[in-house]
Amino acid sequence: LYAPCDSKVAMVFPTKHAIGLTLKDGTEILIHFGLETVNLNGVGFETFVEQGEKVNENTLLLKADLNYIREHADDDCVIFVFTQISEDKKINITAGNVKHGDSIMTFTQGE
Repeated sequence: LYAPCDSKVAMVFPTKHAIGLTLKDGTEILIHFGLETVNLNGVGFETFVEQGEKVNENTLLLKADLNYIREHADDDCVIFVFTQISEDKKINITAGNVKHGDSIMTFTQGE
């Protein structure tokens, strides 16, 4: 899983299944890998960033053992949660399967 954009790592959850990012404009994103993956206690995940690190779209955040996660967790989806965002922004998201380099979201000012 690569960073979606230029940002700063706000936190890496101790169980490695979630990473928080803060964009330059103050937008905060929580990237959560899978459902009930917190119960795996980090098994099946390897992180490559630390809190405070600046990242961009070429920065590898984490690797996940999909076979292990599919066997031991409820789902292997990736969830983006906007924990802080300006009310005047619109988010356009590409859902479904994507690969590194694909655009997955854009922000526009609301009307």
